[in-house]
Amino acid sequence: MVVKKIFFLMCLVLPALAFSENKVALVIGNASYKNNPLENPVNDSRAVSLNLKEIGFDVISVENADTSTMDKKLDEFCKKIDDADLAFFYFSGHGIQANNVNYLIPITDKIKTENDLKRNALSLNDIFEKCSDTNCKKLLVIIDACRNNPLGRERGASKGLSVVDMPPSVKSCIVFSCSPGRTADDGNDKYSPFTKALLNHMTAQKISFDDVLMNVFDEVEKSTAGKQIPWVTKNLTSPIFLNGEGKRKSTYSAFTGDGNVFSLLFTVLPLFIALLLILYFKRENLKAVMLKFRAKNDANGSAKQKTAERDTKSSGKTAAGNAEKTDSKTDSKNEDSEKSCHLIETVRVGKLLFAKTPVTNAQYSFSKDSGMPRASFPVTGVSWFDALRFLNELSEKENLEKVYDLSDLANVKIDYSKNGWRLPLLKEWRIASENPFDIDLFAWHSENSSFSPHSVATKQANKYGLFDMNGLVWEWCADGREEKKAAAGGSWDSEKEFCASESFVLNVPEYKSDATGFRAVRNA
Repeated sequence: MVVKKIFFLMCLVLPALAFSENKVALVIGNASYKNNPLENPVNDSRAVSLNLKEIGFDVISVENADTSTMDKKLDEFCKKIDDADLAFFYFSGHGIQANNVNYLIPITDKIKTENDLKRNALSLNDIFEKCSDTNCKKLLVIIDACRNNPLGRERGASKGLSVVDMPPSVKSCIVFSCSPGRTADDGNDKYSPFTKALLNHMTAQKISFDDVLMNVFDEVEKSTAGKQIPWVTKNLTSPIFLNGEGKRKSTYSAFTGDGNVFSLLFTVLPLFIALLLILYFKRENLKAVMLKFRAKNDANGSAKQKTAERDTKSSGKTAAGNAEKTDSKTDSKNEDSEKSCHLIETVRVGKLLFAKTPVTNAQYSFSKDSGMPRASFPVTGVSWFDALRFLNELSEKENLEKVYDLSDLANVKIDYSKNGWRLPLLKEWRIASENPFDIDLFAWHSENSSFSPHSVATKQANKYGLFDMNGLVWEWCADGREEKKAAAGGSWDSEKEFCASESFVLNVPEYKSDATGFRAVRNA
């Protein structure tokens, strides 16, 4: 009995120890600037620190830090994150860009011109360079800055922050409170609009950070009436979980070297103890249990067999005939189902199934005839309304619920609770995209396309397994601004910089071009 109790306790404790993560955070809130002081960054940083501590982070927090303090805290942070499972860097305050370098501004009066930035401000490049020297597995950077340019336009620096190229050596996710080149709202509340939304969702249990971001982006966009749209870029190969993973393959990580010696020990030890306990029981007891179980099954099986034989004799012919008809119908349905299921291949991103490629000419005509002209090319020359009609037809073909009510094109009704095909929201599209380190490997654009479209999936897929998220065709999204709809990602006739994940254009829903197509998504 004592052995059983010990085994039970070890089964509870050891897996918990094996699954514990080393999570470290550096949280900075700068508000007391002599020029352009801010109201909320200290409140923001304090609340973020409390939330992180609540979900198991070792938090380094600092308020109104000068240049020296920011440098020291960053060094302390980098020492702690060596071999950490997740490093979390958060900054709230002023941030600006100069010559495409992003700077986080300390509390100092030494920064008066653009030339002072390199000596007295903390750049994102500094953060990446120092973190890359550690063995941290994942780095999450959240910047609630770029509220305005504290140097003024005449000083040379630009408002907002710029697109970030992340070194491949650091598996990172960077989240900005607003889009590149735009300014964020400090807010009229206790917290900034972005951090307020982040606080509402960041402690959710067993939810991937992609799903957290989707909720945060939606909340910020609504609270600012579309004036502020957060932005994210990442090069991660696996999801981030701030507060416990939904699924974790600890045995795999332990045996492949992703864990350490202790995680390997805690994984194997309970199995070894279980084996000893099995051998502890006497063989005679095990045999007795098995014989008793077998005898009971034999008795039940004999009774059932006799009943089945009587039923078979009386209804054998009828059952055989019905079975033949049912099999015929089932085969037909399965054949149709297989065809429809393979019309659009998908991969899961968060709570959505994303089509692997933009909709092709063959898919648009519900044809698999690879001999049709440009069958594998993305369909173009389709308006936003054309895309919605096709998606409704596709949903109907696959026995799914239609998402769009197109009875009144001036007031299209959308029901996102339905399971049918639809266009992604712009924020959903951005979550599934990324800015590749080498755009030429992933995108057809004006410099490599010979100014003509190409077949889908002829460039590399992104980390989710999605092709052509960058370049090839602008992809219609479900939403936009005012009366116009967004199309994202650039196209074969766009310059490289317009093939970034944050790039989008706004067009009237009736707009058609040979560089605009769309991609299908549906709820998982």
